[in-house]
Amino acid sequence: MTDIPAIDISKDPAVVTGEVEAACREIGFMYIRGHGIAPQKISRIRQAVIAYFDQPIEDKLRDLISRDNYRGYIPEGFFSPNTGDGDADRYEGYKLHFEVAADDPVRKECDLYGPNKWPDSPPGFDGAVLDYWNACDAVATKLLGMLAAILGVEQDCYCEDSGNRSPT
Repeated sequence: MTDIPAIDISKDPAVVTGEVEAACREIGFMYIRGHGIAPQKISRIRQAVIAYFDQPIEDKLRDLISRDNYRGYIPEGFFSPNTGDGDADRYEGYKLHFEVAADDPVRKECDLYGPNKWPDSPPGFDGAVLDYWNACDAVATKLLGMLAAILGVEQDCYCEDSGNRSPT
């Protein structure tokens, strides 16, 4: 195998699992096709992200990431090299993680857990993100199931629940 394979995961799972195993063993990478994520979901998330980042900086700063909840808007220049040398980054972003309730005990163990910070504008941003997130999560769960089969382990011991999350 000399090229990165494009694997259609909508085919027979036994065939696909074999293709995934070959890709992992021979080259270490693969493209995924046949993921089943509707083009409308992809379009909706793109439109929501474009609408968010097209807002004036003052509006986005209301959603600024914070030390007490590492979620939200990341302005350009927010991160700098760990060494302290060099220029700060040249991108902006919006940090989200797996949704965890504010009172979940895991928050005491790691500051990276907590509730997501959802912007007020554009309307429907959280719904578009979660709809796409859940679709991607389903694809990831399918792939993890194949990898578990390849490794001979039970999928459930690593993927307890990919349950759908909805905005709160």
